[in-house]
Amino acid sequence: MGAKNGNGARPASPRMQTVCIGSKSSDFPLLPFICKMEEAFELPVLFNGQNLLLPAQLQAWGYSHRILVRLKDQTLIFEPDEERNYRAVLSDPERTPDLQLVKAIVTTLKSLFR
Repeated sequence: MGAKNGNGARPASPRMQTVCIGSKSSDFPLLPFICKMEEAFELPVLFNGQNLLLPAQLQAWGYSHRILVRLKDQTLIFEPDEERNYRAVLSDPERTPDLQLVKAIVTTLKSLFR
């Protein structure tokens, strides 16, 4: 098996970042660490006849996941709903992105994650 790091856990792959919240002290006797995995990737999106590679991040979110997609200076959060369709959540509701681009991202996500 692989080597372990200083706290006894196996190190994450170079592309994956593990974020742990908590402490080793008795602050959390039953749940010493809460960890979530985040993996960055480039999302290929066909939009207006152009192939775009958008920076994205896959996050475990409760019993599901969400995907953060960076557009210029705004982050869009895509979450699957009960019917496994993706909905977009705006990080800044005052600045709405191009709705056709959002639809193109959803189309790509559906094809990749179904």
